[in-house]
Amino acid sequence: MNYVCADIHGRWDKYQAMLEDLNLGEDDKLYILGDVIDRGEDGIRILQDIMGRENIFLFIGNHELFLYCCIQCGDEGWTESWMSNGGRPTAQRFLALEDREQDAILKLIADSYVAIPDLCVGGKHYYLVHAYPNLRYTDRPVRVRDMGEDELELLYDMVWRRASDEQWKGDRTLRAVWEMGRRVLIGHTITTYFCSASCDKSGRARIFRDKYFTCLDCGCAISGDRACLGVLRLEDEKEFYY
Repeated sequence: MNYVCADIHGRWDKYQAMLEDLNLGEDDKLYILGDVIDRGEDGIRILQDIMGRENIFLFIGNHELFLYCCIQCGDEGWTESWMSNGGRPTAQRFLALEDREQDAILKLIADSYVAIPDLCVGGKHYYLVHAYPNLRYTDRPVRVRDMGEDELELLYDMVWRRASDEQWKGDRTLRAVWEMGRRVLIGHTITTYFCSASCDKSGRARIFRDKYFTCLDCGCAISGDRACLGVLRLEDEKEFYY
């Protein structure tokens, strides 16, 4: 089976509940569409767990990009923005690691996917990316390490740009991917931004489905009981919540 989730934001309890319930076998795959870290306390712990699993595939989100750029480049502007966007618990735990452990996490991010533009499951085709697809990448998976300096602006766009900013029902890029026969799967934006009614009776966000895309960020970044991790099984598009 193939499962997709997004935006765990340091919630080890949600991550563990998901893994215990899904009970991934050797032939199962879990795609995490970025933003494993920040906001919550245990993002580094989750990244370390992912490194030990062969059937979990990580995508870079804007929060992993914060970590990567701040550590690799030491840019004060990036660091200030990272801290103001919930990066402090991640930074504290990262800096407490030994050098080899830090290097392993930076390598994990460099090896992570920016996009898998054509994942075929049961005859259905999906374009997986953290925030927004790019038509330059439609024929093969692309990882962070594959992108040259001239592509950095495109990387930023794919992890930062919000479909909700684009009046998505008429968005040309989303429509173009749909016309290729693919549905875009994203995280990055809590689903209630697309539809205020996209929640259950307790107010927890639920997976949002549109004609052109599906958003899986159900609000692990939210504090309290409304925090939720949503998972989609691609074979039958069944939803799971934790």
